[in-house]
Amino acid sequence: MLNRVIHWFEIGPVGTLLPYDNDAMEPFVVVGMLTEPKRARHVECRSCKLKKSLQIGVWDERTVRCSRCAGVVTLGTEYLSVSVVESWLPASLARQVEDLDALPETLIEGRLWRLSRADASRTCVYLLRTALHPDLAPILQALERDSGTRRRVVITSSPLASPPNGDPNQTFVALNSISHMDVEGIRLDTDKFLHLLREDATLWFDLPPPYNRLTLGGESLELRRNQREFMRLLKEAHASGQATTSWRALVERAGYDTDYNYTSMWQLFSKNASRFIAWSKGEVWIRRAPEPRSATPRAGPPRRKKDIS
Repeated sequence: MLNRVIHWFEIGPVGTLLPYDNDAMEPFVVVGMLTEPKRARHVECRSCKLKKSLQIGVWDERTVRCSRCAGVVTLGTEYLSVSVVESWLPASLARQVEDLDALPETLIEGRLWRLSRADASRTCVYLLRTALHPDLAPILQALERDSGTRRRVVITSSPLASPPNGDPNQTFVALNSISHMDVEGIRLDTDKFLHLLREDATLWFDLPPPYNRLTLGGESLELRRNQREFMRLLKEAHASGQATTSWRALVERAGYDTDYNYTSMWQLFSKNASRFIAWSKGEVWIRRAPEPRSATPRAGPPRRKKDIS
């Protein structure tokens, strides 16, 4: 259900008519995501050949003219249609971020909304209507104008293929990673969302949900499978003020096979990972900056020099 909401929210432009499928769409009409179904017809101008769909009543058909040239039109197939209520998603999320009376503030029409109230002492929360490769320059400018140097969480309707790096006070998180859809509407997953708000803004690295990429000093480390949960737990430890934590304790909590006897971090991460995280005497931590590639230690025991005598 959530994937449909996200797809309909992104398709635009506002007012686009969708053929009504009673079984599939009725739940979304009930919660307010889609408009009530109305009679529609395909229309084609006889002069300029413009084609479009219109919601019109039977008695209004004789007055229909082309919106481009005012010419006479040919009325085509009749069907039931709905359209997306663009304000529904920002309003639904704003009520959960703040309270039932909260309203989203539009920063860029049809693109960017502030869900939280303007309060200098709190994290600002935004909703960004996006696709895989949006133009982020005007979006980042609007965010900076609105919240300045305050911490902000930007909920994106789709995951960003290339999220901006370098700002520890700014987190981009995909909507489908912190929410779900039920018969009453869209719901933020409280634990995940509150964790985002509570994160310490002084962290020196970036590891946003879904925790598959650690960014440190402008460089990134891709994380896979259980590595993501391991690093999420390590991030929580740093956010709570711990300089280091037991890597074996993280292994137990991260879903690794407990029947396997892990004796070294080299069994969990690649050689490249040691540029971003360090470990010693059973403790692990995220470095303050990536190690130079030439300084990265080799996995395994040191090589022995051949005796050529």
